[in-house]
Amino acid sequence: GFKPQVLLHQRTHYGDFTFGYSKEESTDNTDHIWAVRWPELRYYLPRLYFGGSGIYLDGSAAWGRWSEDGRRTGLHKGYRGEISHAPIAIWNGADVRFFAGYRRDLYDAYTAERSDSYWGTVLHQRLTDRLWTTLWYRKHNISGYTPYRFDTIDKPRQKGISLGYVLTPRDTFIFSLGKDLDNGDISERNYTWVRDLHSFVATVTYKQIEKQWDVAVIAKDFDL
Repeated sequence: GFKPQVLLHQRTHYGDFTFGYSKEESTDNTDHIWAVRWPELRYYLPRLYFGGSGIYLDGSAAWGRWSEDGRRTGLHKGYRGEISHAPIAIWNGADVRFFAGYRRDLYDAYTAERSDSYWGTVLHQRLTDRLWTTLWYRKHNISGYTPYRFDTIDKPRQKGISLGYVLTPRDTFIFSLGKDLDNGDISERNYTWVRDLHSFVATVTYKQIEKQWDVAVIAKDFDL
């Protein structure tokens, strides 16, 4: 069902700040774990460019209380940074992008902490004006642990492929396949319809591995 967010949002020259309540689904795994984050203060660093090299740094930090079913409610503190660059053209219709990052989280309720240095690459190939494909690889190097399922990274090494077709100027169909390189299993097989609603983007996804439908509507102007 619908999970609300009530956030105060302040944009400044030094970055974006939000404060408030949210109930969110895990994005680090596919277990559909929900956590309440209240109260929580978040900070988003403005993208920092390194001269005219095309290389840039993104970063964020968060401080607040987390609550998850079956786990203690407690204070979470964390920060992350990621370096990447503008896509590099390698042949006709193709470009590649590399990225590397570091993430650190501390959990007061369990006196636990976790660090994660990760890297990966994304290769994009436009096949026609309407058809494109993307190949990607990602690797995490994790030390410590998180006591919450919400932010557990359960597949440290993955690769995948996506194939997209633009049906109309406002509609795109995407097929995505992901593989867990530690056990060789197919970790995701998704079919997604993306619909441009002017100020919003709607997605309808069937996740074949989980046998589950996901529907999302994201505001273009307000999504961080």
